[in-house]
Amino acid sequence: MARMFGRRRSIIKDALMGAMAGGVATAVMGPAMRRLQRLERPSAKALEKSVGPAEPAVEKVARKVAEPLGIGLDSEERKNAGEAVHWTYGIFWGAVFGVLHDRVPIPPLLHGLLFGAALGVLSETAVLPALKLAAPANAYPVDTHLAGLASHLIYGATAERSYTLFKRVLS
Repeated sequence: MARMFGRRRSIIKDALMGAMAGGVATAVMGPAMRRLQRLERPSAKALEKSVGPAEPAVEKVARKVAEPLGIGLDSEERKNAGEAVHWTYGIFWGAVFGVLHDRVPIPPLLHGLLFGAALGVLSETAVLPALKLAAPANAYPVDTHLAGLASHLIYGATAERSYTLFKRVLS
């Protein structure tokens, strides 16, 4: 259980430390994803572009949130709001990670890798297609899935190390 020095940490504290770890992991994941995408074969990039939505998922979410509020977003504002959506998503899942970390009996490094893999697979194969933010997973080339999985493994490993550090320093 979530015991440290003989006392139980609160779920709120674990969620806050996890959110901070999610922020660090999101900061690392973005540049890693861009580098991984550069490794994709040109034919895979072309296929991904032809099947994927013209508008990035995070920008589409930002637009869909802003529209009912009567807020119109120009392309620069949509890009910035999309970045905010990306960070919010990463920080939210970091909070979930923090709550689960010591409550699910998995070895520490595996915990981060398994969490990152599950987050990537579920997002790309279920959540994004179900919300019509991406084409069905089977429409994308293997390169796209490998880059996505690798970036989410980086997210999970970074969340793990960051959370462990925050836990050591703040508990």
